[in-house]
Amino acid sequence: EVPVPDGFVYPLASESNSFSVANRGSDEYFYSFPFHVGEIPAHSKAVVTVDLGYRFIIGDLGILLEKNTTEHCTSETSICLKGTRVSNRQYLKATIAADSYYTVWLYRSNTLYPLADCSDFTFSVSVEFIQDY
Repeated sequence: EVPVPDGFVYPLASESNSFSVANRGSDEYFYSFPFHVGEIPAHSKAVVTVDLGYRFIIGDLGILLEKNTTEHCTSETSICLKGTRVSNRQYLKATIAADSYYTVWLYRSNTLYPLADCSDFTFSVSVEFIQDY
């Protein structure tokens, strides 16, 4: 769990710019990133941005953001948001609540075209406190 301290921007990103996941032949939630948002400064809102990029021709990866849960859900709800596919990446930007626990899940879609045994991708998460007057 990574606590988000009081402040303005808390970026978290892969230092090497890519890492790999092994193909296991079915839908797979292969990585979770739990974090906690504490108190939000007055007249501000917390916004999380998640970016997942990939450079393969076939296959797909996805993002799931869940609030107050340790198990991934199976459909999009008010506490479970999915990323939006934009070309060869998934992107999610959402306002999040104070004093709440969240988990970002990365998953491999179940498609007719499985990923290679080892597929590189990029991943970044940032939480920003934006003044909201």
